Amino acid sequence: MRVLQVAPSLSLSWGGPAAVVSNLGQTLAKKGVATTVVTTRGTRVGVNPVDLAGVETRAFPTGVLGKLWTGYSPALAKSLRKMVGEFDVVHIHELWNHPHFAAYQAANRFRKPYIVSVHGNLGSWAMGHKGLRKRLYFAAIQRRMLNHASALHALTQEEKRQIDAQRLVPPVKVISNGIDLQEFQTFPPRDEFGNKYPQTLGKTVCLFLGRIHPIKGLDLLANAFAQVRQSHKAAFLVIVGPDEMGYRARLEALVYELGVAKDILFTGPLVGRDKLAALIAADVFVLPSYSEGFSVTVLEAMAASLPVVVSRQCFFPEAARAGAGLEVETNANALAGALAQLLDQPQRRREMGEQGRRLVTERYTWDRIVDQMLELYQWVIEQHKAGTPAVQVSESG
Repeated sequence: MRVLQVAPSLSLSWGGPAAVVSNLGQTLAKKGVATTVVTTRGTRVGVNPVDLAGVETRAFPTGVLGKLWTGYSPALAKSLRKMVGEFDVVHIHELWNHPHFAAYQAANRFRKPYIVSVHGNLGSWAMGHKGLRKRLYFAAIQRRMLNHASALHALTQEEKRQIDAQRLVPPVKVISNGIDLQEFQTFPPRDEFGNKYPQTLGKTVCLFLGRIHPIKGLDLLANAFAQVRQSHKAAFLVIVGPDEMGYRARLEALVYELGVAKDILFTGPLVGRDKLAALIAADVFVLPSYSEGFSVTVLEAMAASLPVVVSRQCFFPEAARAGAGLEVETNANALAGALAQLLDQPQRRREMGEQGRRLVTERYTWDRIVDQMLELYQWVIEQHKAGTPAVQVSESG
């Protein structure tokens, strides 16, 4: 089997989808599946794609329209038209961008089956952000591109419901994200992060890890943390991640206005050992997003034995069901109440952390996830060869 993955970015600054493509590609390669990833570099998508072990990666420069259409790259489109015929299946990641459109056109030209991973892009918040532009694009291009797919990939049952609401033709397969537990076997000393950022020493640290973007609910987190600080003087908030759309400046103004700027640290993006140091130094992980596909950072936090506090719009109720964290409504009061609960109960935090590590180990490793994806690839290829419409694939993960 030869698999072609197409994604707008493999840059660390792109966030979860880039990490998913990277790990999916590398795990496929470890299982002996010939895998190529085609992506872009430049305007809006990042200039430093990560290197993938065992995976042929081709990163094409964005063109002059890259500011208007994410990942716009005539060179990528030209290359796809030449190479798609060499592959058995095409896996397209994300919506709205130029690489997904170019891959759709090339797959159709060569009559190759393709799968689309939506990555949370059909949720109500995502559809409402730049809503008019997206509605026009969906009507003109996106719906046709999705309807011609052999199958659609959802990360959660909630995302499947979002896809179903669009009344699309292809079947929807639910396969979650995963992590590589090898990265979470050995951690730096707990005081390594504090030595680098001494303002966190002796504090009870709440950690956010992700893009600094309006969708992540950081305005709610700032207001919730201001409430928590009134009764928990040792509480400290660390925000780790790249700035997008200049949103960090707005957040810094907000926390200054709330009077908690001295109790909040923005580190910028952290990777590798530095990220592990932040995770092991934290006491609680928090993700209050307005909308998520399936957050890899929540899995990373649980792999580091951290209790998690997530909004319902993260669509990961499994964490609360497993006793690994708390799920809250998307408002500042509910978020503040959950954080205060855990800050008051160190033993409960430890127990939740143990449950989270167990949950990730049993259900969310990339090795398990990729086996499910391979079944989907094989099914799609066989249906395509048989000339059978792809309408019978299992709709549950």
